[in-house]
Amino acid sequence: MFTKVPPRTFKGFLFITLITMVLLVSCTTAVDSLAMSHLAAQQSTASVRAGGSHQLPGGNHQPPPPPDIDNQDLNSRIQDALNQGAGPDDLLEGKPPEGLFWEELPVLDNPAAARVLDTPAGTVSQNQGEKPEVSPDTRTAPRPEPDSTPKPDSEPKAEPAPQPDPEPEPEPEPEPKPSPEPDPEPEPDPVRYVWGSSKTIHFRTEVEATNTGSETATRVSIGLPLLENNSPYQKTTRTGTNYPIESQSGRTATFNIGELEPGETKTVVVDYKITIRPVSISSTNETVEKARIAYDKYAGSGNCHTLAVGFVNHAKSMGLDARVVTGYKRRGSGDITPGSLSGARHSWAEFRVDGLGWVPVDLTHMYFARIPHASHVVETYSANHFLRIGYSGGNITTEWRNMIM
Repeated sequence: MFTKVPPRTFKGFLFITLITMVLLVSCTTAVDSLAMSHLAAQQSTASVRAGGSHQLPGGNHQPPPPPDIDNQDLNSRIQDALNQGAGPDDLLEGKPPEGLFWEELPVLDNPAAARVLDTPAGTVSQNQGEKPEVSPDTRTAPRPEPDSTPKPDSEPKAEPAPQPDPEPEPEPEPEPKPSPEPDPEPEPDPVRYVWGSSKTIHFRTEVEATNTGSETATRVSIGLPLLENNSPYQKTTRTGTNYPIESQSGRTATFNIGELEPGETKTVVVDYKITIRPVSISSTNETVEKARIAYDKYAGSGNCHTLAVGFVNHAKSMGLDARVVTGYKRRGSGDITPGSLSGARHSWAEFRVDGLGWVPVDLTHMYFARIPHASHVVETYSANHFLRIGYSGGNITTEWRNMIM
């Protein structure tokens, strides 16, 4: 009733059955891997939502990636083993063909494989660069493939309501910088004299006394005002007299000439050497400008002495130091020339500039702060220019003459 099956046919049947089971287990393993990957993803998501990591027994554990098992590649290797001479008996007796390792074969019926998935470390240890060592009784089950579906790191959190920016603190007002003081105006150059070519003259004063009476005149004396000078544009030196000076009061010198018989004449002579220099000033200042105001008011035609007095009084009213000068100047322009100075008496003025000295102003000839020629000869700065005669007996007449020799 039973038909005997040849051994080789029976072995072929077993081999086919084994291959079929391998394929079924591979499919089952793939399904399990997908299920475990889905479970691991859910656990990971739950852990993220709860604010922590998924805890497995034995500590933090992430399931290792499943082995990459390609059924087509496995069948190809089994076929290559068969082509190399391996038979079903070799596969059943646990001898893997060359190039095929036990750990690459799917586990058919090994309860320990199911526990590997829940074991922290399993029974497999593997170092980098080494083939995994698998226990004969507990082979590692295929690891589930990771789910390639991108998962959000975490559920979106509600953003907090924007807080209004704090009001910026007001910046401190910068301290006002002191305004720079304006540079002082440069001081004008100091006023200086500007000199022209000097001229030296010989000046002579003669006083002639005559007794026109019938009696002898005794103790005859003559009081003669001498030239005085402290103006910078003139230097005056007395060089001699023909009678000795008996006494002097101020600028008036007294000469005693003795007795004069009726009709007799005697003459007193005083000689001077005078150097005159034309002068002007180099610049101006407050004093000069004040003096110009007085000059503009009085300069022009008129009596030279009256104009000079008016200028001096007005300059003094503005706080200036001024004076009248009496002397000699010939009519017209140019330097003074030799000859009698009869009719050449003249008056002009001077004002004083601090740090410099006296500055001339001729109101008649329209010279302000200058005398352009060696034309003015200073006699005196006061009104005391009278000749005095003293005697006893007789009748004395005098004649006073000034000249340029």
